[in-house]
Amino acid sequence: HDPSVLSEIQSNLVMAMANGTGELLQIQMLNPPECNNIETTCVKTNDANLEVSIPDPTDLVVILSPNITQIAASEALGTLIDLPTVLYISVMLEYPDDIRINVTEQVTTSPPLQLNQNMLQVKPAGSQTYNITMTTLSTSIDIEVIDIDRSASYLEVRPYPVYADSGQLCVNTLNSIQGSLYEQALITGSIVLTNGETHSLAEFDSSQYKFNL
Repeated sequence: HDPSVLSEIQSNLVMAMANGTGELLQIQMLNPPECNNIETTCVKTNDANLEVSIPDPTDLVVILSPNITQIAASEALGTLIDLPTVLYISVMLEYPDDIRINVTEQVTTSPPLQLNQNMLQVKPAGSQTYNITMTTLSTSIDIEVIDIDRSASYLEVRPYPVYADSGQLCVNTLNSIQGSLYEQALITGSIVLTNGETHSLAEFDSSQYKFNL
């Protein structure tokens, strides 16, 4: 067969790769294995005249799994705000009758997508638009990696138990009351993300984070 037009998938199955006309396929009749006394194994050869016509693709489709465009910059943050740290990306060339062919390995991306088995690796926080092209078709996706904005996030340590105006005071020292018994403090604060979202610590279960003292 002509490899530029037909690609052999199995010994009796070929896939169209491009348009073409002519003697594109050669068929050989072989001797069965039991005919060992015959010198040649090929009994008959015939060339098949074929016309291969592939319709033009209609669209370039990007499939994300999960179907979101945001990922967290770390596993710890992803657990807090319920975001994955990776996305699986597939690019499909779509033809009439809803026929799709996976062309993830063949597309051109700008800037280059850093993929490992179709998995987008975590990169520094921020938004990035990826332009994807294949043949005459193109599309784009916006991926945002979210991290904690440490310059805007804050913690406050207030007296505990709470009393009038205790919310206006900051605690810097926990004094010993008796033996191993110390004063207590209430820790509050907010986590500000690089996409502008703000989350109070009160939103999270205390088992989801820890403080290093």
